[in-house]
Amino acid sequence: MDKQNKIIYNIKEQGKIKVKNDIIKSSFTVKSKLYASSSESYNSVLIPVERIKELLIKKSNIRNVLTNFNINPEWDYVDKKGKVLLGYNTIVRISYEQKIKNDQEVKEAADVQNNIVNLSGNNSTITLDSLRYSVSDKNKKKFEDYALRNAIENGKRKASLLVASTYPDRRYKIIRIDVNDNDSGYNDDFVNERAHSLRSAAMDTPNNIISQGTSTISASIYMKIQVV
Repeated sequence: MDKQNKIIYNIKEQGKIKVKNDIIKSSFTVKSKLYASSSESYNSVLIPVERIKELLIKKSNIRNVLTNFNINPEWDYVDKKGKVLLGYNTIVRISYEQKIKNDQEVKEAADVQNNIVNLSGNNSTITLDSLRYSVSDKNKKKFEDYALRNAIENGKRKASLLVASTYPDRRYKIIRIDVNDNDSGYNDDFVNERAHSLRSAAMDTPNNIISQGTSTISASIYMKIQVV
């Protein structure tokens, strides 16, 4: 209650909605063997990287393909000689998103991942670093609006119960609503990470990834009300 005897309450509420994942985010590493020169190391990964890109281009539901090249010197320390250059290796990070509509497309996405790993050769290895089920930005924005409306409705219900229990003969009005960005957001309920140790060319697909799963989108608000 303030100096003018206004009865004010601050209510915090959240709205949540579970959304079916509609994209898979995959990340791979292409690593060359050790070469005497940086140019040899770099050239050794060009063919597998291009083959991966060709494979991905064929799929109309794959987008946001990103590649990052790094050439790394490898050193050793030898008695009396000190730091000695052993050679160079090149590491290429490749990531992409694949849209999925159903479990059949999830299986097809797993086939793409296996085909990429199978491109490993004598001069380079290809590993699947991680894969993650997620919600596309377009759907995320749409369902964020739903979650926000749910939060506001939940806040109104809480306000009605609060005022009814303390001032049963009075009503309330909303003074303002603020979105609490710190408590709003997005969380994967179904996340799968595959370790760097998955280096086998004949990689089996784990059963636990053959599902889209869901993610939770939430919105949190502060609602300021006045009893009238």
